[in-house]
Order: sequence, then structure tokens, then C-alpha cells
Amino acid sequence: MPDDDQEWEMPDPSSLSTAGNPSATAAAREDTAGEASRVLEQERDRLMRLPGVTMVGETRDALGRSAIMIGVRAASDQRALPEAVDGIPVVTVVTGEVDALHRRL
Repeated sequence: MPDDDQEWEMPDPSSLSTAGNPSATAAAREDTAGEASRVLEQERDRLMRLPGVTMVGETRDALGRSAIMIGVRAASDQRALPEAVDGIPVVTVVTGEVDALHRRL
């Protein structure tokens, strides 16, 4: 606990995860990114079949961890999505209709 004459400052979250070891932080992120890629490759088809899903990919979550991004047509489609896939967090985004061929919908 800080002395009365010191202001308390919030610690950097990245220093907490690996006891302040920057190389361990980088290595952990690389490992997680590789795991996210593997999980996404295995689960891509299943995720794309979920109701309202328009796209899947890789991203980072609010904490900077590797995550799976799932795009959906409408906010109501998010209810059917998992919070994580094989331990990898899921980040959702409402994309609306997607047409990769630029056709009029």
C-alpha cells in the first residue's frame, strides 16, 4: 500500500500477466496467435453455418489477446454465438449483409 504522500497508479496490465517480462509477453502472444489460427482453421466451416454469420477471422480482444472475430448480420444474431471457441475468446461485430461480389442485394 502506498504511503499517504504517494499517489497510487494503476499497474500496466501487460506487466501483470508475465511478471514484467516483455519477452515472455511477446512469446505468449505469439503462442496464442498460433493457437487462434489453428482453432479458426478447424472451426471455420462450423462457425460460418451459425445463423446470421457473415464472416470469421482473427483479431485481438479488448485485452490484446488473440481472438476469433465473428461478423453477423444483426445484433440479434449475436445470441447464438459462443463466448469462446476451444479457449480462444470470440469478438463479434455487426456487419450487416455482406456481398463479396459487389452485387446489389
